[in-house]
Amino acid sequence: AEEARKAEEKRKAEEARKAEEARKAEEKRKAEEARKAEEARKAEERRRAEEARQAEAARARAAREASEREARVHDAETLTRLPETLPAPPTDQTLVPAARTTEETAGGGRARAVGIAAGLLVALIVGVIAYRALRPTPQPTPSPVTDLASPSPGPSPVPAATGTLVVDAVPWGEITEIVDGDGRRHQPRSPYTPVALTIAPGRYRVSVKTPEAGAPVVLSATVEAGRIASVRAAPRPVDVADYFRRTGF
Repeated sequence: AEEARKAEEKRKAEEARKAEEARKAEEKRKAEEARKAEEARKAEERRRAEEARQAEAARARAAREASEREARVHDAETLTRLPETLPAPPTDQTLVPAARTTEETAGGGRARAVGIAAGLLVALIVGVIAYRALRPTPQPTPSPVTDLASPSPGPSPVPAATGTLVVDAVPWGEITEIVDGDGRRHQPRSPYTPVALTIAPGRYRVSVKTPEAGAPVVLSATVEAGRIASVRAAPRPVDVADYFRRTGF
């Protein structure tokens, strides 16, 4: 009976040990499954965040391209309609009374025609310049103030004194390049004007691309410590004679 009791106790102890090992193994398995589920959740969040970032970048790029296309179409339509708004050149009958002689008619008609043509030319130049300066052109939302990103390539010592370089364009522009006097390139965090950059003193070459210019406009600036230097890409001048020649006016 004593041996049977001890054998029973030994059997129960063995069963308890196996049950404890099984419980610990189950806990370990559940902890491993929870860890893998957490890693999968974090990976899914990173993937969705990356997709959202790429979608936002694509949306901003598409909006910028659409605004540039609209600006080009608007300029083309305005230039096409501009001759229709101008009055027709006066004829000899409206300029010269019928009672004048042939020489008086020819001389007076030429003088008045030259005066009216000059007046129309001045009015056209003023109107085109005012229109280009004041028209509401769609454009991407610019970042008004930003700091310079780290220049590349290679680190450079930060000077004790800095100045401010303000880059602007009409109606707006995209900064494609900033190069200092040593040939180092600097990249602003936002390329769209207007931009104010805190930068080391020296000479800089700034390239700005505007909707109206095919090639970037190259500007030069000298930044002094504690001072503000500004550059501005203005619309290209209008060649009135070339415009009249192309439109057949």
